[in-house]
Amino acid sequence: MWLRLAFVVTVLSVTLDGASTLAVPDPLLPLAIAQNEGRPNRPDRGMPRWIEQLNLTPDQMQRMQAIRQVYQNPISQRAQALRQAETELTGLIASNADSNQIRAKHNQVLSLRQQLAQVRFESMLEMREVLTPEQRRQLAQRMTQGRQNFRHRRMR
Repeated sequence: MWLRLAFVVTVLSVTLDGASTLAVPDPLLPLAIAQNEGRPNRPDRGMPRWIEQLNLTPDQMQRMQAIRQVYQNPISQRAQALRQAETELTGLIASNADSNQIRAKHNQVLSLRQQLAQVRFESMLEMREVLTPEQRRQLAQRMTQGRQNFRHRRMR
């Protein structure tokens, strides 16, 4: 009985920890939906805030938007599939499902997380190619600062 309870607590903590990581905005996440409300007629409308802060040229902005459009659907679809699988896993944990079913769903969640991370990474690499060395340095600085802020918030 205790072993089963420990397993459920472990799976829940891993699942919830993974879900919380996905919910945290990542400065490297080039396709984050950062709506620029109150700023109509801006060519960068809908682009993540980190892009705005890099002072991109109009050509760079256009190239970034094109990359964003290419990856928007694949990222959205994988994120939706991941959320669905995580919800199903939570339901299985709460049900009388056998351990093999739960393991299979957990493996599916892990695979979907990896697929989503891979697509995000590929989009980031393409966007990185648009940036100048100075803009890359600024982006790296923002990423480091974002990770530190995340750790600080998580510690509280």
